[in-house]
Amino acid sequence: MSYLRFALAGVGAALAVLIGGQAYATPTCTGMTTTVTDGTSLAITSTDFTAGNCIQAGDKLFGNWTDLTALPTGAQIAFGVPASNTGIHTVSFNGSFASGSTYTGFGYEVEVTLAGNTLTAESGDFTQTLGGPSSLSQTNTPGGTLTCARTASPPSGTCPDLFNYGNPGILDLIVSNTLDDNGTITAVSNALFQNITITTAPEPSSLALIGAALAGIGVIRRRRRKAA
Repeated sequence: MSYLRFALAGVGAALAVLIGGQAYATPTCTGMTTTVTDGTSLAITSTDFTAGNCIQAGDKLFGNWTDLTALPTGAQIAFGVPASNTGIHTVSFNGSFASGSTYTGFGYEVEVTLAGNTLTAESGDFTQTLGGPSSLSQTNTPGGTLTCARTASPPSGTCPDLFNYGNPGILDLIVSNTLDDNGTITAVSNALFQNITITTAPEPSSLALIGAALAGIGVIRRRRRKAA
């Protein structure tokens, strides 16, 4: 019986590895959590984003806000969630940014809360209609720092810089934006690229563990038959 218990325990451990997958961390949400459903958008005044308040936007949990007081008075944060979480998630900081000002370090932490989904890339941009050149610097953890400078009149296109995290991607990301405004800027946007829900192939080590456990059960059964 002890051999059978050991073998069954091995099967259980292997299945736990396959089913459980990687553990997910979350931002600190000790206050209010607001939910944004798939295929919709939500804009909330930045003063509502105090320590402990979170946003569940589709399969992304946003929190741990940093330096939102640097934003213009009355600024809003808008969350765009694609239908079924299959497209690009967006986070936009909208407001009347003042030409000649620098807005430093406003950002957040985002976690993926749906098993099988990961973040594969993130980019930043800003909407400028007049003036320039202005620049947006992003510091991502993981990722480092990238800076994009743009002119306007006419607009110079979009920021080409993109943080790539590859495949299988990452589950946790900290984003910090710094805007050097020398034009007429109305929004700073972050785009979060992701994979869709996938079925992860079993790891070789997990398959080996299951195989060994099942082989052990077979040996036990044959011994019992011989003893009978």
